Amino acid sequence: MTFTKADTNKVKGIAVLLLIFHHMYRTQERIDFLQAKALFLSDERVSQLAHCVRICVPIFVFLTAYGLATIMKRDAEMKIRYIVTRLWKLLAPYWVTLVLIWGFYFIIPGISTQGTYGGNFIYPLLDFIPLLDILGLSNHMLMGIFWYMNFAIIEIVILPYIFLLEKKTGGLLVVATCLLYPLIPNYFTSPCGGMYNQYLLAIELGVLFAIYDGFEKIDEIIKRCSIILKATIAIGLLVVSIVAPYIAWFKVTTTVYVYKSFLHTVGALAMVLFIFLFVRWKWLCAVFSTIGKYSADVFLTHILVFTQLQPILSKIRVLELQYIIAACLCVIVGFLIGCIKKYTKYNDFVNWVARKIQGTHWRITEGN
Repeated sequence: MTFTKADTNKVKGIAVLLLIFHHMYRTQERIDFLQAKALFLSDERVSQLAHCVRICVPIFVFLTAYGLATIMKRDAEMKIRYIVTRLWKLLAPYWVTLVLIWGFYFIIPGISTQGTYGGNFIYPLLDFIPLLDILGLSNHMLMGIFWYMNFAIIEIVILPYIFLLEKKTGGLLVVATCLLYPLIPNYFTSPCGGMYNQYLLAIELGVLFAIYDGFEKIDEIIKRCSIILKATIAIGLLVVSIVAPYIAWFKVTTTVYVYKSFLHTVGALAMVLFIFLFVRWKWLCAVFSTIGKYSADVFLTHILVFTQLQPILSKIRVLELQYIIAACLCVIVGFLIGCIKKYTKYNDFVNWVARKIQGTHWRITEGN
């Protein structure tokens, strides 16, 4: 079975729900801010779990790498137009969402862009591109979550070159990265997202899976397994997806960040494989896939949603119920923004421009 667009949306849907949980309950201060208690877990355990589900970030990185590498694989000549198209399809929807967020800040009393932009027109311009995090001006981003848009630009630009190296070296590039990670220089560090190079392994694995049909091959192996073995593998993947980031956050004391990055990536890949191979109920897949369709807007707006609704959410003292309601509200906001883009024909415009870009014969060739 191939890894389809529906599978991508399904994984994105689950990943963005994990992201919401991460940002709501990662620290004791945030738990106190929302004033809820879990039924079966202490605040400390809730915070630890929220740390662990941050594997959602390398999941998004992996999916982006896999998707773009799959497109590149279809043509021996890796055309620059694919990169330009991907940048356009990344930024064009983001611009609408950002403008809507600006509008929200303008309309709602008590909040303002003044604190971050300080009246300087350069900062909103660089938030629009977006380059503030890359340029080391993260404190002037309107929302910390925008760091990922900065990172995504870097990922898309370097992906073609990683693709070429992966094709020439096979899995050796991944092995070399694991062994030499401490020696890899880091040029970008975000106070919000951490060191950019921590996601390099996720990018390389995404490209590797695309080039060598990793999902299809693993699925074929699983199909030949007995029911008991399948159940064992499913449980194992789920355990790894939780235990690996737990070890990274709470057991690895070394100052070498690479070990934590490796464990986070392993946890992320285990979660992706678990979802792909074993989350098969049609109704559940439909729910997650629908959330995944709007995951980009949920990603960009969820912090704003639950912080502004804190007075309402804090009245819900059961943490599990509070999270479900908050997640639903975040998804609804993402859905409404998606509807605005759809019914204003903005999505059609984005796709029309993308088709025009794809008709431009710029290319990066592999050489001899």
